[in-house]
Amino acid sequence: MVSEFLQCLGAAWVMPWYMMSIWEHRVGTWLLCVFLHYLQGGASVIGDIPVFFEEPISVVQKLGGSVTLRCSAHPPTANISWRLNGQDLGEGEEKLGVLVQPGILLIPNLTNLTLGRYQCMASTSAGVCASLPATVTAAKLRDFETDDQQEIEVDEGNTAVIQCHLPESQPKAQVRYSVKQEWLATSKGNYLIMPSGNLQIVNATLEDEGTYKCAAYNPITQEVKTSASTDRLRIRRSTSEAARIVYPPGSRTIMVTKGQRLVLECVASGIPPPQVTWAKDGLDLRYHNNTRFLLSNLLIDMASEGDSGTYTCRADNGMGARNSAYVLYDVQVFGE
Repeated sequence: MVSEFLQCLGAAWVMPWYMMSIWEHRVGTWLLCVFLHYLQGGASVIGDIPVFFEEPISVVQKLGGSVTLRCSAHPPTANISWRLNGQDLGEGEEKLGVLVQPGILLIPNLTNLTLGRYQCMASTSAGVCASLPATVTAAKLRDFETDDQQEIEVDEGNTAVIQCHLPESQPKAQVRYSVKQEWLATSKGNYLIMPSGNLQIVNATLEDEGTYKCAAYNPITQEVKTSASTDRLRIRRSTSEAARIVYPPGSRTIMVTKGQRLVLECVASGIPPPQVTWAKDGLDLRYHNNTRFLLSNLLIDMASEGDSGTYTCRADNGMGARNSAYVLYDVQVFGE
């Protein structure tokens, strides 16, 4: 057993980095099965203990749509079976409308009865291993909550922020904005749609004054729901205005999973337009290799645990009290 495992470890050193998480999970599952097998007093050959090559993946699908879950294991003689919410599924399962075939579970017509947690079971004479659960979830899009119209003011030449509080959705809804009798699904011109769903209007002028409305689009159900409220943007003209943070309205705590993209938005306004700088735990980020900037927003493409900390966005245009316009982000990055 030890020599076989060391051979696996030797193979890992030449494995591409992007395959390591998959390899680590498979080896971990294999060792768990070995451990459980020996707890049960088994003495079969280690090579007979099943290990998964492919495990089912969680799916979001609309009711009435079809779902296919796949599973394969070594050795090829391993028997593959399935469980739904901890209950064994036999071949056929006519009452549920689930078709169980070797290595495949097919749901031709998703219903509330076939939603839940599915597991693939691989069994040999040496024992049984269970895959990680795969959740089958129904796609949905809730209505927007009632919201009051917002009056938004920004100094001419600065960036305006229109917020959209997207409703609950499975999967996450995509935002749309009504701008000058046109619906925008992606950034265009000086209109920048952020990952948060906010619309940033860069270098706003009097031509950008008017009403803005957002909508939510579910890519699975293809439903579109529109916010009941409309926000109005007004552009101010003045000779001088001290720098101020217009978004976010206050300090925030952000939690993100390791490997995900981290976007910290910060928009300031003032006359003349202020300069925005970022710091992490008091250290200037302008020359930090791990960060880049989109206008005044900070981006980290793949967050790591070392990116946890307190981020400060500061705006200054030489007017008013120095260093008085700032906002804090408390960022926590968690391992997978």
